[in-house]
Amino acid sequence: MKFLISKYRLLYLSIFILLPCLGFGQQIESSCDDDLILDCYDNCYPINWIGDGVCDNGFTVSSNFMCEEFNWDENDCGIISCGEGLVTDCDSNCVSIYNIGDGNCNFYDGINFSCSNFNFDGGDCQEVCTGEVIPDCFDNCYPLEWIGDGVCDNGYEVPSHFWCEEFNWDEGDCGVSSCGEGLILDADSNCVSIEGLFIQDCNGSNIPISYLDALSNWHCNDGIFTMGYVASNTFNLNCEEFNYDGGDCNIPACMDPSALNYYEHANIDDGSCIYQNEDVLDYPSILIDNISLPQGASPRGLCLLPQGDRIYAGTSTGVVVLSLNEDNYSPILIPTNGLIYSCSSSIDGNYVFAANWDLGEVYVIETSTNTIIHSIPSGPGTLKMKTSNNGQWVAASNHNDNSVSIINSENFELITQISVGENPRNIDFSNNDEFLYVANWSSGTLRVYSTSSWNLVAEVDVDYWPQAVCALPGDDYVLVGNFGFDLSYDHISVIRTSDWKVIARLQTGAGPEDIGFLGDNGEYIYVSNWGNACCFYTTEDVCCSSEVDKGTLTIIATPNFDSIATTQNIIDEIPYIQSTLKTINLEGEYSFGLDVNPDFSEVYVANKVSNTISIVGFDDSDLQIVDCYNFSINLNEGWSMIGYGCENNVDAEIAFSPIVENIIIAKDGYGNAYLPQWNFNGLGSLSRGYGYQIKIADSIENYNICNH
Repeated sequence: MKFLISKYRLLYLSIFILLPCLGFGQQIESSCDDDLILDCYDNCYPINWIGDGVCDNGFTVSSNFMCEEFNWDENDCGIISCGEGLVTDCDSNCVSIYNIGDGNCNFYDGINFSCSNFNFDGGDCQEVCTGEVIPDCFDNCYPLEWIGDGVCDNGYEVPSHFWCEEFNWDEGDCGVSSCGEGLILDADSNCVSIEGLFIQDCNGSNIPISYLDALSNWHCNDGIFTMGYVASNTFNLNCEEFNYDGGDCNIPACMDPSALNYYEHANIDDGSCIYQNEDVLDYPSILIDNISLPQGASPRGLCLLPQGDRIYAGTSTGVVVLSLNEDNYSPILIPTNGLIYSCSSSIDGNYVFAANWDLGEVYVIETSTNTIIHSIPSGPGTLKMKTSNNGQWVAASNHNDNSVSIINSENFELITQISVGENPRNIDFSNNDEFLYVANWSSGTLRVYSTSSWNLVAEVDVDYWPQAVCALPGDDYVLVGNFGFDLSYDHISVIRTSDWKVIARLQTGAGPEDIGFLGDNGEYIYVSNWGNACCFYTTEDVCCSSEVDKGTLTIIATPNFDSIATTQNIIDEIPYIQSTLKTINLEGEYSFGLDVNPDFSEVYVANKVSNTISIVGFDDSDLQIVDCYNFSINLNEGWSMIGYGCENNVDAEIAFSPIVENIIIAKDGYGNAYLPQWNFNGLGSLSRGYGYQIKIADSIENYNICNH
C-alpha cells in the first residue's frame, strides 16, 4: 500500500520539528545515573530496556533506541543494519536510511518504509491518529464512533475501512461477525474458514477475493482501488498477474515485435514504434584509436576545446593535454596535487575549468600557456564541471558536501553555493540556460534549479543511482543515466520538462556514466558505459557477466518522445524503449567521461582502468533522422494491429481509402468502429499516437497509411 496524503505532510513535519519540545528530543543532561544511558535523543533511560523485546521507537513509547548506534534496539524494532547508512526496510531489503522521513512515502521502487517499525516512513506514509480517531484496517485515521454505527465501512462504498477481523468486521455492520480466529460468518450465517477468501495484490497486500469482481470495470487500479469512485485505501491490480486489472490499465507503447522499441506488456499501440532502415543500421561508426596515457593516470573525465583541436583529460596525476592536430597527440601533463575528476572549457576556449576531488577546488587553466592561473574553493569531493551555454557561469558539483558551486566564468569568483540532494554527480544546463539540472546519486532524484534565482524549481524521482545528465536540444526533455543494483536496471530516464514527469526509459549498456547527443537536433544519443551492453530484461544469452568490466559506447536512435508521451497526465506504465543502434567495444576498461567534437565527427571517451582515451569516428553525412512516419507495412488476412503515427489526424475514410475494398472492419481501443460496407464511420479521424485493429479480406503488402 502506498499512502500519499499530501495535506498531512506539513503536520508530519511539524510533529518531528516539535519532538524536542514534547520531550522526545530534549537534551536534559549530558550524562546519566548508574543503570541509565542516553538514548538516540540524548534522554536517559534504563540500559536494560535495550533488547528487552519491546521496540523503543520514541513514538509508541517515550524512549528511543531505534537508531544505528543501538543496532535498532538490538533488533527489537525488526530492523537490521546492513552497514553504514543502510538498514533492512519493511521488506528486509538493504536500503539507505536517509529515505526515512524525507517527505516522500517510500513504498515502491525497491524501498519500503511504510510499516510501524519505521513509524510509516517517519510519517510520510500515513496520518498520525490523535484524539477521537483510530487507525482503520489500512492505518488511515477515522472516527472511533464509526465502528458499529450501522454503516458497513468496507473501504470502497465509504472511504473508511473497518471491514477486517481486528474490528469484528465493523462490529457486524458488514454482515459478518467473527466466529473465532481465522473464521467468519458466511452469507448463510455459518462459521467458515477465512482461508481462500483473500488474495495478495500486486504489492503483496491482502485483499478480499470478492474485489476481483472489479476487474474489467473500466477503471485502472494503478495504486487507487476504484469501482466507479475513488477511495482512500490503496489496492493495486496493475500488474501482469492480474492482466493489468483485466485490461483496464492501458499501457501505451509499441506493440510491433519487429520494432526497435517493442514493449511486450503494452496493450495499446500508441504509434511510437521505431523502425530503422539499412542505412541507419549500418552507418559508419568505428573505434579509430586508443591513446595510451602514463601508467597510473587513470582518467575520469575529459573536455574538448570548442576549436576541436585539443583534449583536456582529468587524471590522478593532473590534467593531460592532447593535441588532435598531431599524429602522436603530443601529451602534456599539467601536474596537480590531488585527483582531477572532470573539466569543462569556456565557450571561447581560452580557459579550462578542472575539478580537484581531493582538495575540493576548481582550477582555472589558461589554454594558451597550459598553466594554472587561479584556484577557487568549491567543496569536499568536487566532481563534475559544466559551463553554461551562454558562457556566463561554470557549475561544479561537490559530491561530499551535497552542494553545487556557481562560478563567474569571467572573473573566476564564486557567485553562490546551492544546497542540493545527497551526493550530487553530473550536472547540465538547459540549452536556453534557464535551468540547472543536478543528478543526486544517493537521493535518487534530479533537481531542477532556476538560474535567475538559483532556487529549486522541481525534484523528480529517477529510479536508482542517477549519474549522467543531458538536456536535449529544444529543452523539451532531459535524460538521466541510472546505475542499477544489477545489470537489469541500467537505463536512461527520460523526463518531460513541461510537467517534470518521467515518460520513458531507454536501455543502455552496463553502468551508464556519461551522456551526450549527436546531431543538431539530438538525432542520436551516445552513452559511455562501464561494462558491456545489456538489455533491460537480462538473460545469460544477452549479457556476459564475465565481461562487465569492459568499457563500451552505446549509440541510441532518439525516439519520438512526443508520440510516446501522450497528453495524459498520468503514465500508467513507463515504457522501456529498446532503440540501441550500435554498441562499440572501446577495448578499454571502465569508460567514464566523454565529449564530442563540435562537427559531430568524433566522440572521445576516458577509460579509467586501462589509462586510455578512445576516439570513435562518425560520418556526419550518415546521421540521418529516422522517419517514423514514412514506412510501409504489411497487413495479414484477418486481424492486424497498426499504430497511427502520421503528422496530422486524418478522417478514417480518407486514410483507408486506398484499401477500402479489402476492409471488413476497423476499430479503436474504445470500441468505436469503421464499417465501409455499411457506410458507417464511428472512428471519425485517426489520431496520432493511437493504435487500431483492422480486419481485412485479403493480405496487403507495402501499405503506407500516411500517403492517401
